[in-house]
Amino acid sequence: MEDVALEGDEFLSSHPDKAEIPIAHVKEATAFYIVKTGTPDGRQWAISKRFSAFVDLRKELCAASNPERAKVEALEFPPKKMFGGADRAVVKQRKDSLNVWLSSVLQLCASTRSALLSGAG
Repeated sequence: MEDVALEGDEFLSSHPDKAEIPIAHVKEATAFYIVKTGTPDGRQWAISKRFSAFVDLRKELCAASNPERAKVEALEFPPKKMFGGADRAVVKQRKDSLNVWLSSVLQLCASTRSALLSGAG
Protein backbone atom coordinates (compact mmCIF):
# COMPACT_ATOMS: atom_id res chain seq x y z
CA MET A 1 0.00 0.00 0.00
CA GLU A 2 1.36 3.39 -0.97
CA ASP A 3 1.44 6.25 1.54
CA VAL A 4 -0.15 9.44 0.24
CA ALA A 5 0.66 12.82 1.75
CA LEU A 6 -2.37 15.07 2.07
CA GLU A 7 -1.95 18.82 2.33
CA GLY A 8 -4.09 21.83 3.20
CA ASP A 9 -7.82 21.48 2.59
CA GLU A 10 -7.41 17.90 1.38
CA PHE A 11 -5.87 17.01 4.76
CA LEU A 12 -8.68 18.70 6.71
CA SER A 13 -11.45 17.15 4.60
CA SER A 14 -10.11 13.63 5.13
CA HIS A 15 -10.27 13.72 8.95
CA PRO A 16 -13.40 13.32 11.07
CA ASP A 17 -15.02 16.64 11.88
CA LYS A 18 -17.98 15.28 13.79
CA ALA A 19 -18.84 12.31 15.92
CA GLU A 20 -21.73 11.31 18.08
CA ILE A 21 -22.75 8.40 20.23
CA PRO A 22 -26.45 8.00 19.47
CA ILE A 23 -26.77 4.49 20.89
CA ALA A 24 -25.37 2.57 23.81
CA HIS A 25 -26.33 -1.00 24.56
CA VAL A 26 -25.42 -3.74 27.00
CA LYS A 27 -24.54 -7.24 25.87
CA GLU A 28 -23.55 -9.94 28.35
CA ALA A 29 -23.01 -7.37 31.13
CA THR A 30 -20.73 -5.24 28.93
CA ALA A 31 -21.66 -1.79 27.67
CA PHE A 32 -20.98 -0.85 24.06
CA TYR A 33 -21.18 2.65 22.63
CA ILE A 34 -21.94 3.10 18.93
CA VAL A 35 -19.90 5.99 17.54
CA LYS A 36 -21.09 7.54 14.29
CA THR A 37 -18.59 9.78 12.59
CA GLY A 38 -18.05 11.55 9.31
CA THR A 39 -15.64 13.69 7.36
CA PRO A 40 -16.21 17.01 5.60
CA ASP A 41 -15.93 15.21 2.25
CA GLY A 42 -19.02 13.13 3.09
CA ARG A 43 -17.60 9.79 4.21
CA GLN A 44 -19.42 8.27 7.19
CA TRP A 45 -19.08 5.20 9.33
CA ALA A 46 -20.14 3.72 12.67
CA ILE A 47 -18.12 1.65 15.11
CA SER A 48 -18.88 -0.05 18.39
CA LYS A 49 -16.52 0.64 21.30
CA ARG A 50 -16.36 -0.30 24.96
CA PHE A 51 -15.82 2.38 27.59
CA SER A 52 -12.25 1.15 28.04
CA ALA A 53 -11.45 2.24 24.45
CA PHE A 54 -12.36 5.82 25.36
CA VAL A 55 -10.23 5.57 28.51
CA ASP A 56 -7.31 4.37 26.37
CA LEU A 57 -7.86 7.17 23.84
CA ARG A 58 -7.86 9.76 26.62
CA LYS A 59 -4.60 8.31 28.00
CA GLU A 60 -3.00 8.59 24.55
CA LEU A 61 -4.22 12.16 24.12
CA CYS A 62 -2.90 13.06 27.59
CA ALA A 63 0.55 11.66 26.83
CA ALA A 64 3.46 13.92 27.68
CA SER A 65 4.39 14.26 24.00
CA ASN A 66 1.04 15.89 23.10
CA PRO A 67 1.39 19.71 23.11
CA GLU A 68 -2.38 19.98 23.77
CA ARG A 69 -2.20 17.64 26.78
CA ALA A 70 -3.33 20.23 29.33
CA LYS A 71 -6.41 21.12 27.27
CA VAL A 72 -7.39 17.45 26.92
CA GLU A 73 -6.84 16.81 30.63
CA ALA A 74 -9.11 19.76 31.46
CA LEU A 75 -12.03 18.25 29.53
CA GLU A 76 -14.61 16.54 31.74
CA PHE A 77 -14.47 12.77 31.33
CA PRO A 78 -16.83 10.23 32.88
CA PRO A 79 -15.32 8.28 35.78
CA LYS A 80 -14.54 4.58 35.72
CA LYS A 81 -16.75 2.37 37.87
CA MET A 82 -15.47 -0.63 39.77
CA PHE A 83 -18.93 -2.21 39.66
CA GLY A 84 -22.14 -1.34 37.83
CA GLY A 85 -20.58 -0.15 34.56
CA ALA A 86 -23.34 -1.93 32.64
CA ASP A 87 -26.16 -0.45 34.72
CA ARG A 88 -28.69 1.28 32.45
CA ALA A 89 -28.43 4.64 34.26
CA VAL A 90 -24.61 4.53 34.25
CA VAL A 91 -24.51 3.65 30.54
CA LYS A 92 -26.85 6.53 29.65
CA GLN A 93 -24.88 9.01 31.77
CA ARG A 94 -21.60 7.82 30.24
CA LYS A 95 -23.06 8.04 26.73
CA ASP A 96 -24.12 11.64 27.32
CA SER A 97 -20.77 12.58 28.90
CA LEU A 98 -18.78 10.82 26.18
CA ASN A 99 -20.74 12.73 23.52
CA VAL A 100 -19.70 16.05 25.06
CA TRP A 101 -16.10 14.88 25.55
CA LEU A 102 -15.77 13.50 22.02
CA SER A 103 -17.17 16.67 20.48
CA SER A 104 -14.74 18.78 22.51
CA VAL A 105 -11.79 16.61 21.50
CA LEU A 106 -12.71 16.90 17.82
CA GLN A 107 -12.99 20.69 18.13
CA LEU A 108 -9.58 20.77 19.79
CA CYS A 109 -8.09 18.55 17.09
CA ALA A 110 -9.59 20.70 14.32
CA SER A 111 -8.19 23.91 15.78
CA THR A 112 -4.78 22.27 16.28
CA ARG A 113 -4.71 20.98 12.68
CA SER A 114 -5.74 24.41 11.38
CA ALA A 115 -3.01 26.11 13.42
CA LEU A 116 -0.39 23.61 12.26
CA LEU A 117 -1.40 24.02 8.62
CA SER A 118 -1.50 27.81 8.73
CA GLY A 119 1.92 27.87 10.41
CA ALA A 120 3.39 25.46 7.87
CA GLY A 121 2.47 27.82 5.03
